[in-house]
Amino acid sequence: MPNVQQAKLKTLVKEKIAASGMSTKEVAQKARLSASTLYNWFNGSDEIGELAIGKLAKILGPEIELLFYNDGYEPAKTNTAAADEDAKRKAIREIESLINSVDDPGRRLQIINIVRATTRAAVDEYSRGGGAGGAGGGAGGRAVRGGGADIGAGADAGEVSNLGGV
Repeated sequence: MPNVQQAKLKTLVKEKIAASGMSTKEVAQKARLSASTLYNWFNGSDEIGELAIGKLAKILGPEIELLFYNDGYEPAKTNTAAADEDAKRKAIREIESLINSVDDPGRRLQIINIVRATTRAAVDEYSRGGGAGGAGGGAGGRAVRGGGADIGAGADAGEVSNLGGV
């Protein structure tokens, strides 16, 4: 990851920690990371890994993962319905493309099921008031339907298509 991106990511994580009201050590404990992992990263003696970013995102919010994986991510200045719809379409196209890039039909179906379960769990967590927290704990009981992608429901191991009407 470029140094500029690392700097933005560090700044975002520090801001999120400050806004959470927790100390760096408390965030590390909640994320099941050692505090030294964060301190070493903040001080520049180590780079942070993908697994640690995922754990931090579950505690501090998804913007951290978005910035880690997308060099061009900047928080939206306005949160309009049109911008939300465009972001949703872009995400669905990206997920569709990634799934379709897997040649093995059995593995592709496994990925479809993982995406579906993770999405359901995240929506369930949000619905229970969990906000931007992680999507752990399984698929939950409520299906994600209507206007969005019902990824994998009734799907075979063929190509994913027409996700969310995109």
